[in-house]
Amino acid sequence: MDTRIILEKEYDKAKELWYVSFGDSPEFINNYFSTKVKRDNIFGVFEGGRLISMLVALPRVFILRGKTCKSVFIAGCCTAPDNRNKGHMKGLLSRTANEMIERGCYLGFLHPFDHAFYKKLGWNTVSDMMPGEVLPVRDSVCSINIDLYDPQIMFDIYKNYISSYDYYFDRDINDINIRINEHLCDGGHLLCDSEKGWYCMFFVEDDNVNVIENTCRDNEEYSKMIYELSAFSKPVRYLRPGAYGSGEYTMMKVFDDKEALRLFGLTNFQTADVNRYLCDELRNGSSLFFEQY
Repeated sequence: MDTRIILEKEYDKAKELWYVSFGDSPEFINNYFSTKVKRDNIFGVFEGGRLISMLVALPRVFILRGKTCKSVFIAGCCTAPDNRNKGHMKGLLSRTANEMIERGCYLGFLHPFDHAFYKKLGWNTVSDMMPGEVLPVRDSVCSINIDLYDPQIMFDIYKNYISSYDYYFDRDINDINIRINEHLCDGGHLLCDSEKGWYCMFFVEDDNVNVIENTCRDNEEYSKMIYELSAFSKPVRYLRPGAYGSGEYTMMKVFDDKEALRLFGLTNFQTADVNRYLCDELRNGSSLFFEQY
């Protein structure tokens, strides 16, 4: 068994495992690997030359009460169907955490397929999102042109929206461009109201419109978004930031207790479970983590 960074010449193996695990289109997978996968951020487990488990560790600038610090968002976690439930992902996450510590990165985040699974591996929830669903408004007509957008305007909207939170991932204009292209490549759509100052990213599925990211602040803006998306004559499903316990979403794990406490300004603080304490600190505070893969 060989656990290591996946070499560029082995990316075809990684793309194949991604496709088998998630079923994304070749266009999306190729776009993802060309924009997000770097030579030092994709890790895998090999057995006899075959890639059987992998993940991508995406560097993220984490804003902690106005301070910036290094963090990593774990994405693309997958294991070949015939090698699941053998502890490969557990070992791979541990190997990745050790590598991140060496790089001066002490906090990891992810959006899990199953919170219970990752809790067993020492991850804890740091943010909640409440699901919502609204039935379509009859005879509605979308008054905003779908998929007409300006990345700079969306960037400005994002910065204005997210800066009201205490804990979040920072994004620059390049991050916004990558996120837009990734979403459109995956068959998604965009709706941007520059006058009102909000945007949303969504998918039109067989039986609903699924909003995966939006910057609506209040009920009035949500109502406007729902009204516009009702033009598809399908129920609109979305997520809103919620209070503690309203709906587990993002998870975090502390890779180094001492360094993490230093980042939080708690150098003299003593607790038996640093990871749980800091995760609750974020979850009880004002936090929001936009990221899909």
